[in-house]
Formats: sequence, C-alpha cells, structure tokens
Amino acid sequence: MDVSDIAGNVSDDDKARIKGAILAKHPKGSFKAWIAERLKLVKAETIQDDNAPSKTIYRVVHEIEACDEMDNGGGSVHGGCIAHLGSIWTKEQMTANLDVVYHSPIRAGDLIRIVSTSVAFGGRVATARFEVWNRSRNALAASGLQVKRRPPNKSNL
Repeated sequence: MDVSDIAGNVSDDDKARIKGAILAKHPKGSFKAWIAERLKLVKAETIQDDNAPSKTIYRVVHEIEACDEMDNGGGSVHGGCIAHLGSIWTKEQMTANLDVVYHSPIRAGDLIRIVSTSVAFGGRVATARFEVWNRSRNALAASGLQVKRRPPNKSNL
C-alpha cells in the first residue's frame, strides 16, 4: 500500500495500518464501505500533550469530497453522514457515546477535512475529539467527542 503522499511523523507501516483499518472495518457494499473507499488519509502524527508531558496524542486527518449520495434531501450533507465521518478513527470498537455539534452546512462538491485527535486510550475505552471542516468554505462544519469501548468478550455473555 503506497503511503508516500501521507504527511506526518508516524512510520510508513503505521500509516499503512491506519489506511487499511478504515477500509477493513466495513462490510463490502455498505454505505460505510463506500465512504471508506473514498476517504484519503492525508496526515498521521503524534504530538506531546503539554498538560501531561509523558502522554502521546495521536492525530489523524482524512479528506473526502462531498457528493450527492451524502445529501440530506435539503441540499447539504446529512448529519448522520457527518457523524460517521467524525467517528471513523477506530477499528474493532463499539460506540458508547457520540456527541456532535453542527456548526455550518457542507454541500455537494465541497472538500471535507476530518481531524481526529485522541483524548484518552485505555485497555477497554478510547476517547477522541473530532472536527469536520468544510475546506472549500474554510468553515468548521461539525465538532464532537466520541467514546468507544471494546466489544464484550463472547465468553462473558
């Protein structure tokens, strides 16, 4: 998998893993898989947390062009599609909580940039904040916070 055009300070192996994980997590033929095939990973980086110097923050940036298939029937991208774009950052986890604030519309043809930043990662729970930007209009379209957890062990069910 070619990752030469992806910016950021993580290894090429990690860039390939991130790129592949987004594609692998959705059933073929689903809307989520359709979105994943069109997403472009543009940056993957780690930065130090100023508030906790021993903590590493992960930031991943994707882009996708808004299209008619994302339309809500009113001429802008459906809120559920925007929420999905904001929540693409993990693989084998279930959403425990998703809070999204919508700031401005995105229309077909606009370039969307999704910036996902880790807040906390533990053994069972992961939290990230995200921003969905309308790059064509230089406007924040949505922001949010997502908490994901690992699925329960089937032997415990």
